[in-house]
Amino acid sequence: MLKKEEIDLIREKIGRDPNRVELAIFDVAWSEHCSYKSSKRFLRHFKETKSDRILSGVGENAGVVRINDELALSFKIESHNHPSHIDPFNGAATGVGGIVRDILAMGTRPVALMDSLRFGNPEDEHIKRIFEGVVSGISSYGNSIGVPTVSGEVIFDEAYSDNTLVNVACVGIGKIDGLKSAVAGKPGNLVILAGALTGRDGIGGASFASETFKDGEDKRSSVQIGDPFMEKLLIEATMEVLYLDGLVGMQDLGAGGLSTTLPEMAFKSGVGIEVDLSKVPLRENDMEPWEIVASESQERMIYIVKPGTERNFIDVFKKYGLYHAIIGHVIEDAVFRVKYEKDVLTELPVDFVVEGFKEPYLEIKKPDNSRYLSITIQTEEEPLVESRIKELLSSYNLASKKWVYTQYDHMVQINTVIRPGEHDAALLRIKGTDLGIALTVYGNGRVCEIDPRNGVINTVCQAAESIVSLGAEPVALTDGLNFGSPENEEVYYTFREVVLGIKDAALSLSIPVISGNVSFYNESEKKRIYPTPIIGMVGIREDLTEKPDVGFKRTGSTIILLGKEKDEFGGSEYLSVFYGINAGRVPRCDLEFEKRLLLLTKSLVTEKIVDYAVPVKRGGLLMALIKSAIRGNTGFVSRIDEDEIFWLGEWPGRMLVATKNTDEVVRMAGDLSIPVKIIGEVGGKEIVLKRAVLHIEEVKENYYKTLYRLMDA
Repeated sequence: MLKKEEIDLIREKIGRDPNRVELAIFDVAWSEHCSYKSSKRFLRHFKETKSDRILSGVGENAGVVRINDELALSFKIESHNHPSHIDPFNGAATGVGGIVRDILAMGTRPVALMDSLRFGNPEDEHIKRIFEGVVSGISSYGNSIGVPTVSGEVIFDEAYSDNTLVNVACVGIGKIDGLKSAVAGKPGNLVILAGALTGRDGIGGASFASETFKDGEDKRSSVQIGDPFMEKLLIEATMEVLYLDGLVGMQDLGAGGLSTTLPEMAFKSGVGIEVDLSKVPLRENDMEPWEIVASESQERMIYIVKPGTERNFIDVFKKYGLYHAIIGHVIEDAVFRVKYEKDVLTELPVDFVVEGFKEPYLEIKKPDNSRYLSITIQTEEEPLVESRIKELLSSYNLASKKWVYTQYDHMVQINTVIRPGEHDAALLRIKGTDLGIALTVYGNGRVCEIDPRNGVINTVCQAAESIVSLGAEPVALTDGLNFGSPENEEVYYTFREVVLGIKDAALSLSIPVISGNVSFYNESEKKRIYPTPIIGMVGIREDLTEKPDVGFKRTGSTIILLGKEKDEFGGSEYLSVFYGINAGRVPRCDLEFEKRLLLLTKSLVTEKIVDYAVPVKRGGLLMALIKSAIRGNTGFVSRIDEDEIFWLGEWPGRMLVATKNTDEVVRMAGDLSIPVKIIGEVGGKEIVLKRAVLHIEEVKENYYKTLYRLMDA
């Protein structure tokens, strides 16, 4: 919704009251969702993160990095939070469709999806329906378009009861010489719209995503309706026209539709675009011009082509049964000229549409988080007895998400080497090479609520630990930044701290930020979400001729903990599960130490000195051990006796490995000043701790069945 001062600015610029078409254009173009007007102030810091691999960075449809001299990888995360809370199936499904088209618009083929999901208490029937709808929407769309969903996370917390978070990341692979950009090129170039018909669904979606939820308000008309089969045709058609002579640029028709896409493409080339809305293929014939220009109907792309080459493109679109039309052309004057047949409805300077808004200067205030630090707990005298371990395994955040990922087709395209549930990250092969790519998404809103900067630094480090544990070199990250209203000075403070924390970690670890998304206004009149930055990360593994182990498999292997034995445990699942609180101090990650741990782990895995490696993350060391036993269907015996903080704290800077080369691991760790602690040995069918013994089948029952029982499956 445009503010009064923004309408006054428009009136001053054009010398009159804006008409309905102009209001529709500016309403979406200047929305928080499209313009990033409140976040640009801090997002500029990401330009400081650099790499020789970057081919396209922040500001494009997706970031792109070089794999080798021939191949490139595109990567981005997007949110579809508001739509998914209102209409879970369609909101989540179209979130998948939108991020896939962002990857496609770079000239790369989408090869993998990941999702990071946040819900309220799943025992609430309303939340359970949202959860079920979101998972169904992701699986339906991803499975139908033939792009595997290979990794992800699901978290439940009351902080998200009024605002579901659905963040979806996509990875694409393409040839460097086929990369494209969202540019208009020279005057005379033609504008082709191809894909699905344009309808009223999704009108106002970008504005809707830039508002706080209000009780009793029904915004379902702002949610787009997806058609994955049309998307599949659009993917194949786009990959076919990619190398046709005459393709200048292309862009997904996402948030804001024509009203944002065309001015942005023109602005990047310093030209203008004239469009005739009467040429747009419509689903509903009685649509008003302002509805056509602002429609966010899915499965649509814009292609800019050189005059005289359009026939070849149209032939391809016809072959795939896509609706298509030449709807305009590039002009010399840098204006966005919108016509309906012979009538000129508006003629706006493209720079004013794209950047004419005034960046609001919002106040910042550090929140008083003393309430999180003043709580003390009394740990159990008998830690880690069997009943507490079972309680931990049955908690919704730590239990297996098999009920979720078995609904996703993770083997389509037959590139998936390490599948969901087998590790903390996925591993894919790149066809025709010995190369692999490791992928992960990870977030922890609880720690960022207590200490946003250190919380997100820990998040970046733990994502990187997942990548190197598969023997890959982290090469890029994308961030999905989910917050409440930026007009709240404490929220805005946490946003700044998160951005600066990501920058600090990215610079220190040499992992550049190449893309991302900001989602503000994730709050209701009653409740605000935790600040929830989601870190997506990709890495390249140079040799994938042999698949790494998943889990404990080799009897007699020594289990070793590399890294810090003790630290703070604030924001942990341990405190949530056993004490029902989010409290404590957040660990402060030593980034210099982290770099050494990442270097050591990658070397141990790639040189095959360890059989298996996995980072210590959510649920602490105990969960890393138990999941490793479950994944490899082999037990272990622990030789140590420590308190619950040691076992269940979630601080970064720790890697769990299994090896038969203990002396070499100790030597290499010593060379890098990494502490080593022998935990025990792999073997048998039991999990043996000093104070508890559980059979693997008993552990599996608790770990795997929790969500199935919840969902009555």
